Amino acid sequence: MRKINKYFKSKRYKNTKERIRNAFSFKNCDFDEVPVIVNTTTPGATGQDIERFPGSYFTSPDSMMKFQIAGCENHLEKIDDDFIPFLTPWYGVCVVPDYFGAKITFPKNGDPAAFSRIETVDEARKLSNKKKFYEADLMNKVLNTLKYFKEHSDYPVSVTDSQGALNCISMIIGYDNLFYWMKDDPEFIDYLLDLVNDTIIEWTKFQKEIIGERNNITNGILSIKPPDGVGAWFSDDDLTLLSPELYEKFIIKKHNKLFGNFGKSILHWCGNGNHQLNNVININSIGGVHNFFLGDIDSAVTLQKKLQENKIPLITGDIIPVDDELKNYCRSIRERLNPVGLILNFWIYPKLGLKDGKYVFTERNVIDSALRILDYFGK
Repeated sequence: MRKINKYFKSKRYKNTKERIRNAFSFKNCDFDEVPVIVNTTTPGATGQDIERFPGSYFTSPDSMMKFQIAGCENHLEKIDDDFIPFLTPWYGVCVVPDYFGAKITFPKNGDPAAFSRIETVDEARKLSNKKKFYEADLMNKVLNTLKYFKEHSDYPVSVTDSQGALNCISMIIGYDNLFYWMKDDPEFIDYLLDLVNDTIIEWTKFQKEIIGERNNITNGILSIKPPDGVGAWFSDDDLTLLSPELYEKFIIKKHNKLFGNFGKSILHWCGNGNHQLNNVININSIGGVHNFFLGDIDSAVTLQKKLQENKIPLITGDIIPVDDELKNYCRSIRERLNPVGLILNFWIYPKLGLKDGKYVFTERNVIDSALRILDYFGK
């Protein structure tokens, strides 16, 4: 634990905080000032070397803690980037759907996954958020893990993965029901989204109480520690599936309420969601956008231009490409993106990489890949 205490007293930590703060304030003017995070400490089982991944990761808070701390220590020892370490209770993207009765599976070599049990409107009308959080299996695991991390480490602790109401509802009632009911019963879908949205707000606040984190501050999100005033992030990958009209009708009001409860919040999605940009910039209390652009640099350029016009910082990158595409990928970022208001956030898995816009299995040394990326950006 002494290693982490030393880090948080170091000049490295102070400089990283300043670079990130400057990026959020649009004060970074060239690529030498752009924060670069090459995250080699990715949580969960997806993309990991399963032979080295602890089999008790999802059943033992101690196992999860030791795996994450070992990754953080290895990173801080070998990589000099803008990563700020923290621990997070990782049980996949389906913690809130589990609360609402979705079927949860634990694949042998992957993260927990959720599947809808809902087939009819009558079944969906029985959905409720009256249950205590600790009565739901995955939420109870998260709460026990948060407490364990706080009691047995000196690391900052963050909340679990945060999905927005749209992502959650698709896992709770299924995509077919979601899209049909948006047309056939829009008032009911709006009610369900409100129900889930209110639950996400209270669930996030409940976790923050346990770890002693104020609503408008976060110890870490998506391997980023934003400046004080930005208290949460929410994933909204399914925005890529909706028309701008449906997104404005069903989701924007939910985000306005959700984001405003945490000072400002960061919105995440993967892929090209540029058809939603007029909606995104009109979300109250949006503190930034985190986007994995899947190697589509043209979409990233369009996204950044719109965000810059509205003084919204862009945190971007990908689960990095396979080795033979990495150099050109980094070159395109440096040549095409504007450094002002930009943070680069790369996730590096030993067994997963991007190729031709899709994720494929690969083999890599995560430290070597991280060092190559830092070299490309002159770090």
